[in-house]
Amino acid sequence: MAATPAVADDSREEQPVLRLVQAQFMAMVPLRFFRWKLPIEQVQPPTPSQARTLLHHVSLPNCWGVRTSVTVHHPLIMRYPTSLSHRQAFLKHIIQQCEDAGQEVCDELYEVYTSLLVSTLEPTSPCCYKTYTLAGLCLAEWAVEHSALFEQKTVLELGSGMGLTGLVISSCCSPAHYIYSDCHPNVLANLWENLVLNCKLREEGGGSKMSVMCLDWASVTQEELQSLAPDVIIASDVVFDNELVEYFVLLLLKALRPPPGGRNGPVAYVASTIRNQDTYDFYVRKLEEAGICSEDLSLGSTAVFFYDRQQTMKIHKLCISNKIR
Repeated sequence: MAATPAVADDSREEQPVLRLVQAQFMAMVPLRFFRWKLPIEQVQPPTPSQARTLLHHVSLPNCWGVRTSVTVHHPLIMRYPTSLSHRQAFLKHIIQQCEDAGQEVCDELYEVYTSLLVSTLEPTSPCCYKTYTLAGLCLAEWAVEHSALFEQKTVLELGSGMGLTGLVISSCCSPAHYIYSDCHPNVLANLWENLVLNCKLREEGGGSKMSVMCLDWASVTQEELQSLAPDVIIASDVVFDNELVEYFVLLLLKALRPPPGGRNGPVAYVASTIRNQDTYDFYVRKLEEAGICSEDLSLGSTAVFFYDRQQTMKIHKLCISNKIR
């Protein structure tokens, strides 16, 4: 694909809006939740220049040392496409906005949209952008605001999934060692591939040590957990099933116990999306029965990711009761 010239300097004032749209597109935010303007700006449909820029290149800050394209022709999207239906809906909305406002739509936008309409195949690449759990995003934002809690610490994440929360903490909070864990072979394989890919794209030299381990909540022993010597334990969106809650609380009871020698035990930070109040109440009750102290923490105040903030979410600080040894 031939390179497209960057947008002229007079478009620089459009860049904050374009970056906002780009971030939401890459996060696969449903169009009904899209923000098409900055809070201080008047609502306007994109001009032909903006529509073309949304498709191709714009001069952005050199945050990763490269010039990027914005949405459907971004190098990452070309290599790891979002879903076909998502790209179709996105371009359809851009075109509809222009047409409703009586503005000219650039031919290239029509051509790309038409090519997507006639395509019947989803992306052939095994990788694509995915959505993540709300609590994982919430915990990542909170961790960035409280980075001192993780700095030069050994962090153990329970149920890492695809590793988004860990990647954020490893990048922004300078832990000495970040341990990702899960128990399903396919999840662990995808997690490892995702970590390798993201670290390669960031071209980081040095930084936090990272490792991935298989950790079965039902069978892991207290000695195995203590051998990891975590200072901080984190988890997100693990409170949605009563049976899983029981395994999780028993795991916390093992992991949070102070190790031999009088050293303090680790502290845990657990983020939860409250979808079922009865299940959440069951979780709180099990924590109390196990003698695990729980403290409600304020959610992060800085919005970094795009997700439904109307959902009820909580972050708890957990530690072992002094009477439990």
